[in-house]
Amino acid sequence: MSPNFTETFLRSAEKAFDGQPLRLTDDGIWLPMPLDVLDAALDALQASGFWARLGGRAKVLDAGMGDGRIVAALCSVPHNLWAYGIESHANLWGLAQENLRALTEQGMASSWRTCQGDYLDLSTYPKLGIRLEDVDAFFNYPDGNEHKLAALLRDHGRPGAFLVILTPEHGLELEGLTREEELTIDRGPGVPEFRLVLYRVQRQASA
Repeated sequence: MSPNFTETFLRSAEKAFDGQPLRLTDDGIWLPMPLDVLDAALDALQASGFWARLGGRAKVLDAGMGDGRIVAALCSVPHNLWAYGIESHANLWGLAQENLRALTEQGMASSWRTCQGDYLDLSTYPKLGIRLEDVDAFFNYPDGNEHKLAALLRDHGRPGAFLVILTPEHGLELEGLTREEELTIDRGPGVPEFRLVLYRVQRQASA
C-alpha cells in the first residue's frame, strides 16, 4: 500500500462514526478491514493466480464497500480491472467518494465507480452502468447478508463468476455456490488469522 493509501484510510476510520471500530447499521455492520489484512489478501490472491483467472478488463465489485478501501485497493492491482462498490449507508458512501476522489487526484487509477444502494437489489447495478451478471468477482465481508448474496448470485450471477469472502470466521459455508478455494492470511503469532474463501457460480452444464 502506498503512503497516501494508508494515510487516507487511517484518517477515514477516525471519521466514520467518530472513530468507533465496530458499529451495527440498519442493514449491515461497519468494521473496517485492517490495512495489513487487505494488503496480505491482495498478495495471496496474486500468488494463487486469481487475477489471471479473471481475464482482461475484469469487473470486480465490493458488496458493502464501507469507506471504499477495497475499491481503492483493487485500483492498485496491476491487472487492468474495473473496480465497483455499492454501499447502502449514506454517510459511508459519501466518505468513500471523498476518499476515492482524493486518491485519484493523487494518481490512483480512475477505473472505479460507486453508488449508494442495496447490493441485494438487481435495480441497483444499472446505477453503475452494469448489470449484476456483468460482474466477474464480488468481494464481501460477512455482514449478515452473505447467505442472501450467495442466493442472489446463484440465481442471477454469471456462470463462473466468483464470490470472495474475507473473514476471520472459521467454517463459514454458503449454499448454492461451489466452494473452490480457501487461502489463509497469517498475521503472525498471537494475531487472529483471516481467511479468503473463494466461491464460484456454477457453470451451466453443456447440452
